[in-house]
Amino acid sequence: YFADGVDCRIALQEGASVGDALATAAARLDVKKPHARFLALHAASATGAVEAAPLGRATALANGGRLVILVRLWTPGLRAAVEEDAALRDLAFRQARCCALADTWPCPVRDGARAAAAQLQLVDGSAPPLSLAEVRAALPRCLSRRVLRARALDDWAVDVVLELGARRRDRADAARDFLALAATWPAFGTVAFRATAGAPARLAGRRVVLRASCRGADVLGADGAAVATCRPQRWVGRGASVRFEAGDRRFAFR
Repeated sequence: YFADGVDCRIALQEGASVGDALATAAARLDVKKPHARFLALHAASATGAVEAAPLGRATALANGGRLVILVRLWTPGLRAAVEEDAALRDLAFRQARCCALADTWPCPVRDGARAAAAQLQLVDGSAPPLSLAEVRAALPRCLSRRVLRARALDDWAVDVVLELGARRRDRADAARDFLALAATWPAFGTVAFRATAGAPARLAGRRVVLRASCRGADVLGADGAAVATCRPQRWVGRGASVRFEAGDRRFAFR
């Protein structure tokens, strides 16, 4: 399924690998074949939380269980692919919108009206004029509770209506605009998943959340506080495990 919880069902032969599933999903979603490399499958819990590192492409898919399809860590190559591939851009938008709403990619309060207007235009096909009541009712689907609490709901609605009035009507522009805005947020492009630390020794056996990007990873404890930061020279993913190598330091998670 997608990051926003929408099901995506694909038919696979028995013994199919993750690579087979990604190729089939790319074809089903109309993602250009060369861009299938930017997709990843993660194991997920029944509640939708990502439970593991990206599954290795050669890994055989087990029967049962839930998998979530995500866009891989953001790199210059992925940015270029999203610009030219409408289907990949749609998937990236779904993921970015979900992460913003869940506050895993926190949207600054100053960007709230622009972010909400782009989502309303793309998801609901909304174009001005819209009533304040319609916008006010839609805001909880566009902005996290943290952002909404920062101002009166009526003030948010007025600003979003003004943003919608100033926007171009092209829905493709709305997706590009939202992703360009999200790219300015510090947590943009990260993927967070639960893991068990194997190294270093002070973290061994501890259940953590690994918030990873192409720049490295933050290791978060149960309270959400960072307990370690890795800025690796190399990221190595093997099956369900991930290792970071930064000079003579080694970080391992499963």
